Amino acid sequence: MSRTTGGVSWARLSFILCLLLAAAGKTTLAGDAHYWNHPYGTESGLLGGTVVGGVEDVSAAFYNPGALTRIHEPGILINVDVYKLQTIHLKHGIGSGADLRAREFASTPVLTAGVLPRDLLPGQVLAYSILTRHSFNGSLYGRKRATLDVLDDSPGDEEYVGEYLFETNLQEIWGGLSWSCPVHEKVSIGATAFLAVRSHRVRQESLAQAYSSTADSAVTNTLDEAEYLNLRTLFKVGAAADIAPFTFGLTLTSGSIHLYGDGSSRRNVSMLGQDLDDDGTEDTVVNNDRQKGLNAKYRSPFAVAVGATLDLDTIRVYFSAEWFGSLSRFRVMDGTTPGADPLAGSVDLDVYHECNAVFNVGLGVSMNIVKSLDGYASFRTDFSALEESGDSDLAFAAWDVYHLLAGVTFEREQTKLCLGFGFSFGSCPFEQVVNFSDPDESNALLGTVNGSHVFYRSYEIVLGYTFKFR
Repeated sequence: MSRTTGGVSWARLSFILCLLLAAAGKTTLAGDAHYWNHPYGTESGLLGGTVVGGVEDVSAAFYNPGALTRIHEPGILINVDVYKLQTIHLKHGIGSGADLRAREFASTPVLTAGVLPRDLLPGQVLAYSILTRHSFNGSLYGRKRATLDVLDDSPGDEEYVGEYLFETNLQEIWGGLSWSCPVHEKVSIGATAFLAVRSHRVRQESLAQAYSSTADSAVTNTLDEAEYLNLRTLFKVGAAADIAPFTFGLTLTSGSIHLYGDGSSRRNVSMLGQDLDDDGTEDTVVNNDRQKGLNAKYRSPFAVAVGATLDLDTIRVYFSAEWFGSLSRFRVMDGTTPGADPLAGSVDLDVYHECNAVFNVGLGVSMNIVKSLDGYASFRTDFSALEESGDSDLAFAAWDVYHLLAGVTFEREQTKLCLGFGFSFGSCPFEQVVNFSDPDESNALLGTVNGSHVFYRSYEIVLGYTFKFR
């Protein structure tokens, strides 16, 4: 639905709507701009995933399926849970002195995996894995009230209220079936086929109101919402080599292949009581549209990883690096409606995403403290695949993250328990989503955005166990 009155020019109105909807589509806390945000496994998890060249538990199904032949027990099961507190602080996010903050505390079952009975394929290894690839549920809310001169034709100051709300719910689960076999006394290969299920909802709304003692008033309301479910598949192949005192690993991960997707997109813009084109006449704009049953296509990039481990008896040193390819701007959902009204070109419901290439590195150390008790420490980078000015409707996490993690494992009979503590941090310059400190009719009461800064912190506890079947 679209309605305009007051003689406002389409060119002027389309320009204003483009600005409003561009701002509405830029802010989500998806966090999926980072590829190394979750480590998997007990020992592998405490080592921050720096085990491409030295993984020896069933987390190899994810890190390097070629190394699954190093598992000698007839059966094994891993379960790892992470309890994480994440905070995001957007300084001056909606105006001078008006910060935006998001806080999430969650328990995430990061990995469940196991080795299938060896007699299925003698001399080879089959394994399964279920892992959480991405997970975030959070919200941002800010409100600013002030007495400002907002309306051009109203004498004196007006009472002004601005509100901003953002919500996101993201969950992506991978299920994998892995195979591995030796091809030489010191070399083995393997592959994992993953099925990825991604559910993502993003909603954000801006509301600005100005009213005076003379009953003059103006309102701007924008709403942007997208929700989709996507099913895709991808493959990882790996090779592992043992050349004492070193072990080495190499993996290749395919880009994803689309299987199924369904989603909806909704946008609304309402502007009342404002002279949008400076002709001395108040203009009214009401535009609202929602489309459902859209084909949702999400993509993940090709990646290459290498790793090496140095075994010094009671101490091991781990190194891994991984390069992720770029994804040029692509349409996740096509919300363009052929034959729509003249505003459709400015307020179409398309949803886009793009990612730059990323290169991450990590370093880990393990050592035997006493019998059955081992200690671990790791550091890894987690660079963002987005530029600060990137064009994505699904992610805005342009900050680079650095992860520190340390913990211990305790082994007794058939069970190994792990306990770890982690801290992650990052920051980057950022552009305000709205600026309620500088509203007037020329910017539709939402202000002219300025530079800002975003800070990310995460505190986590890792609990896990490995059970070996005899």
